[in-house]
Amino acid sequence: MFCGGLLFLFLYNICTGIAGYSAGMKINTFAIISFTTLGNGVSSFTAQNLGAGRTGRVVKGFKAGITLVLCVAIPAFLLFFFAARPLAELFMSAGGERAANVGVEFLRIVSPFYVVVSFKLISDGILRGAGAMKAFMISTFSDLILRVVLAFVLSGLWQDTGKWKKQQII
Repeated sequence: MFCGGLLFLFLYNICTGIAGYSAGMKINTFAIISFTTLGNGVSSFTAQNLGAGRTGRVVKGFKAGITLVLCVAIPAFLLFFFAARPLAELFMSAGGERAANVGVEFLRIVSPFYVVVSFKLISDGILRGAGAMKAFMISTFSDLILRVVLAFVLSGLWQDTGKWKKQQII
C-alpha cells in the first residue's frame, strides 16, 4: 500500500492534491488497520484450531471474522462517505478548501469498497493460518500487479481519480 501511495504522489504532483490525498489516507488507514488486525486474529485462530485438529472451528471462525469485520466496515463506510468533509478538514489548515475537496473525493471513492477489502483480508488470514502460503502469495502478488496495472489504465480514463478507483476495484 505504501508503494502505491508513493506511486500516486509521483503521478499526482500537485501540492494541494498531495495534502488532500494525505488527509484521506490518514482517515482511510483507520479502517484498513482495523481490517488487517481482524485478519491477523483470524490467522492465529485458524492456526491454533488446525493444530488442535478442530477444523470445524475454522469455518465458524471465518464466519465470526466476517461478522466482526462487517461491524467495522459498514460503520466506517457510512462515516467516511457521509462525513468525509469534516473528517478531511481535521487534517487541513484554514483555507485548504481545494485540498479538502481532494480528500473528500478520495474517501467517497474508496470507502464504498471496504466490505470487499475486509473480506479479502479475512480470507488472507485463513490462508496464512492454514499454512497455505503459496495460495496467499499468489493472492497477494496478483492483487499488487492488478493494482499497478489498473492505476495506469484508470488514470488514463479518469485522470487522478482513476488511481483511487483502482484501489477498490480488486
